[in-house]
Amino acid sequence: MSAGILKNDKIVSIAPCWHKMEQLVSSIDFLNSGLNWEVEKRDLFIPCGNDHCKVSNWQAVVRKDLDLVLNIPKTSYAMIQNSRLWEILSNSLVGVNYKVAVTGSLQDCRKVFISIQIDGKQDFVVNGDSFQSFITFVTSHDGSLALESYSTETRVCCMNTLNASRAAKGHVDLKVYHTKNNELKIQDMEKTLEEMFEKREDFYKSLEYLASKPLSLEQCNKLLTGFIGKGEELSTRAENQVNTMLGYFQKGIGNKGQTYYDSLNAVTQNFTHNASENKAKALASNEFGSAGNKKVEFYDILMSDNEIDRLVKQGERLLQANKVQAVTV
Repeated sequence: MSAGILKNDKIVSIAPCWHKMEQLVSSIDFLNSGLNWEVEKRDLFIPCGNDHCKVSNWQAVVRKDLDLVLNIPKTSYAMIQNSRLWEILSNSLVGVNYKVAVTGSLQDCRKVFISIQIDGKQDFVVNGDSFQSFITFVTSHDGSLALESYSTETRVCCMNTLNASRAAKGHVDLKVYHTKNNELKIQDMEKTLEEMFEKREDFYKSLEYLASKPLSLEQCNKLLTGFIGKGEELSTRAENQVNTMLGYFQKGIGNKGQTYYDSLNAVTQNFTHNASENKAKALASNEFGSAGNKKVEFYDILMSDNEIDRLVKQGERLLQANKVQAVTV
């Protein structure tokens, strides 16, 4: 596979996931999490005459048990072990009833994550839709991700997801980079997780607001065209993507084609399920890559009247250009 779940990756879950690539277990601890392995730094050497010379200022980050090279950073790069990620989770949630729901690695052990459900704070209903909430802890061993914690909401009826903490305005930025002295920042991170729950309440209210705000099919077409279309003309690929989302807007699972909430569900459903036919690649994109970013971007737009007006005008221009082109061909 070109991305996503590769040869040495493993996803462990207590319930079926939308991508259907998990190992199901009754409960998850560190030993059966698929993360019970360590990384270490190793020196690099290059041929130097009849000998080998050590490379200065650079080292390899290696999964120890497999001798699998994950990254070649500068020597100042600070590793965060999977066991430390698990410990941070435990320290952050002292006194809280929770269960580990999903764990695993992606991109051949280069990214790792732990998602948890918290008793009494994991479920909510908007516009008749049931949602499940997860707190996700992620980091990487290739330098592509900081250690980060955020809230992810899953719309149960069709399993589409949106990163609530990144989407909510004024979100708590729980992020620690792979640099020296990061342990002090990790301790701060462990103390501030409760703020995430407070911000998530704001996110729920924003979804209720979108569910109360009418949106016609015509306006939705302009909005989605402005969101997807680039440049001076609407490409065939972009037009097809807009039409797919308009279908979700009207008849997607739980949608009625009436509100801005339906348009958000159309976009999240599209980028959760249709971004790639490769489920492993889609999983990586949905959680850490372009698909996840597009969903959050569209949410942010819907929370700004100025951004909505800008995209509607852009969509009008693209649709008019496309119409003129069709007539003159």
